[in-house]
Amino acid sequence: MDTPESLVFYLVEGFQPLDLFGPLEAFAAANQERAAPLYSWRIVSHGGEPVTTESGIRVLPDASLDRVKACSTLFLVGGAGPRRHRYAEDERAALQRLAGGARRVASVCTGSFLLAQLGLLDGHDATTHWRHARELGMQYPAVAVDADALYRRAGRLWTSAGVTSGIDMALAMIAEDHGSVVAMGAARELVVYLQRTGGQNQFSEALQLQAPDAGRLVELFAWIRTHLDEDLSVPRIAERFGASERNFRRLVRHATGMAPGALVERLRLDHARSLLGAGNARIASVAAAVGFRRADTFARAFERAYGIAPSDFAERFSAPPRSFNDDKGKST
Repeated sequence: MDTPESLVFYLVEGFQPLDLFGPLEAFAAANQERAAPLYSWRIVSHGGEPVTTESGIRVLPDASLDRVKACSTLFLVGGAGPRRHRYAEDERAALQRLAGGARRVASVCTGSFLLAQLGLLDGHDATTHWRHARELGMQYPAVAVDADALYRRAGRLWTSAGVTSGIDMALAMIAEDHGSVVAMGAARELVVYLQRTGGQNQFSEALQLQAPDAGRLVELFAWIRTHLDEDLSVPRIAERFGASERNFRRLVRHATGMAPGALVERLRLDHARSLLGAGNARIASVAAAVGFRRADTFARAFERAYGIAPSDFAERFSAPPRSFNDDKGKST
């Protein structure tokens, strides 16, 4: 009998309960797909003492951190408390030891702040809850923060936007470990999508409205979404906006936290994901529809952004195909 994957969920005071129980229930649902359990888990705190959630509920961990010697995947659970938490020296050392031996290390929501404190995210892409993405980038400038992704993977490091996106990340891990059939079964049990389309921008404000021309930027971004198959170079869209290229770059980064080129690519990829999810499985056609000249360039960008190849993504949806004309003019 195969040994179940061992998971450790690390809690600190003031964690968000859904950041724990969302991913945990996804792994529990995966266990129901096979006769023998695929995953086992332990809930851990620094001293093994009860930990209070944001909503005031006390959770009794299974063990103290210093008694856990190894795990397959370490999860650092987020919430308001984890965002402010600062490690004690022995706590940091124990987590670094545990993370060093783990096959995967993951954060849920603002657990990314805990992960960044360990220095593991330096030089890597990461995400967190959109509301705190700017703060994460300011506190840890060596981390490349993606404010829109539902989850990001950088090698063995996984980060998610939090709350329900922790489930998205867990389902992706299940698919990696045991295949899409098991992951689909877990998603069906939880009554969620195996892979949601769109990023955090569908839940957050389109802009933080910190730039004086934010209103005009919203209009520009709406225009971009309807012209994704055209030339969207920075000089062209800056000219359309009526600003110098340098000033335009500054305004966009200030308003969104992203460079213009990265923002355009994300809008293209998000729309591509919607097309694939709607049953348009011809990768070359989808690539052309969203402005990529080469299908292989599109495929690499898609997998880099979402951790899955576009062909694999398309196979997980059974919606009947629609023509691209049905989507023309609609935002993602």
